Amino acid sequence: MGSTGLSISTVAACGDDYVGGLVGNNFWHAAVTGCYSTGTVSGTGWSWSVGGLVGSNFWGSVTRCFWDIETSRQNWSAGAGGRGKTTAEMQTAGTFLDAGWDLVNIWGVGENQTYPYLRKYSAANINEDGSVNLLDLAALAENWLTGVAP
Repeated sequence: MGSTGLSISTVAACGDDYVGGLVGNNFWHAAVTGCYSTGTVSGTGWSWSVGGLVGSNFWGSVTRCFWDIETSRQNWSAGAGGRGKTTAEMQTAGTFLDAGWDLVNIWGVGENQTYPYLRKYSAANINEDGSVNLLDLAALAENWLTGVAP
């Protein structure tokens, strides 16, 4: 029995079968919780084994997880594997607050600018656009008075 939590996947995933944006095959009581993926997902095998977040789910659980349906190009994920959202919804704090994510101590999000990021591991390039710019500064300024690093 395994589990994953507080995970982010932004890479492209491709293969034949059992391809997912975060998990290819969630098997035998494994638990995936509090995660999201944004990368492109593609598979050449069975369409039911390629999903935006989870490719295949055999007796596992997936809770409080999301995937970007626009960037992944997938409208489906295995076994009620999370919730597919648009890019705009994925960059909105309310999406994650409604699912019980801690956006004060664990996660942060630059409203309408960034996907959630782990506060402990945040970098200067918060919005992951390849450069440190004013959008990153805006995310920092948004959290300045809270005493919490973005």
